[in-house]
Amino acid sequence: MFVFSYSPFESLGKALAQALSYRVGNFQKIHFSNQELHLTVQENVAHQSCILIGSISPPDSNLWDILALVHTLKKESAEKISLILPYLAYSRQEKEEPQQSQLCALVADLLEKAGVDEILTFDIHSPGSKALFPMPLYSLSTEALFVQKLRQLAWDDAQILSPDQGAIERCERLSKQLNNFPIARMKKTRTSQGITQIALEGTLKNRIVILDDILDTGQTLVACCKTLVEKGIQEILIMVTHGLFTGTTWQNLPELAVKRVYCTDTCPIKKEVLALPWIDVLPTQDLLIKFLKKF
Repeated sequence: MFVFSYSPFESLGKALAQALSYRVGNFQKIHFSNQELHLTVQENVAHQSCILIGSISPPDSNLWDILALVHTLKKESAEKISLILPYLAYSRQEKEEPQQSQLCALVADLLEKAGVDEILTFDIHSPGSKALFPMPLYSLSTEALFVQKLRQLAWDDAQILSPDQGAIERCERLSKQLNNFPIARMKKTRTSQGITQIALEGTLKNRIVILDDILDTGQTLVACCKTLVEKGIQEILIMVTHGLFTGTTWQNLPELAVKRVYCTDTCPIKKEVLALPWIDVLPTQDLLIKFLKKF
């Protein structure tokens, strides 16, 4: 049994291998002078279970790297290939709309064709995204990390805020683990110029915890925090599973009563982002090991 890892998940791969009594799988990736990719698997994987950890986030070569290694392992008669994608990129492109690409469906088809037997990820974007994958897909929750952090901070008088309709179920689950924290809800509308908050449901407390799955550009969260500040809120925590931190909009959050942003390590985060004193990264390694030991 082997664990194969792409950058930047090599240390996670070694930790999983040690915890599960797997061997670290070695492979070589090169590009020929014409830039074609070529892989060599340096292990005998015939009739072996293999775990592969990596990313399919842009650049697009990451997806191609995953497909190539999965296909090679399957060609070499690997018995089972479990793909761990801590952040499942393209999962927000799950809706079927006229004249628009549905890349979540394409990614699912490509991974199946390459030979993936099952997928593990954290907090997939929506049930609709999961439904597009023909193989078993396990979406692990990071809520335990946020519950632990809130208890450490002693934010017992806080309120959970759902920034949009899609985050409500996640907020309700978190609330139950925190002795039924009250929940407020934000309704939003998207325009060509950005995101406009149109309604706030629920009576607000002084401390707000905003829970969401992804911080990408931060447009949604900035708009949400502006509304909260207008309502007199002075202390906000943001908790997200996947911290992408693209663009610059999210950098306005500290000016909008945000004391801290907590995300996990499902995505590689740039050094300049990690250096910011108001951003904390929570490790997911123990959650993954716990799940795989029971799996």
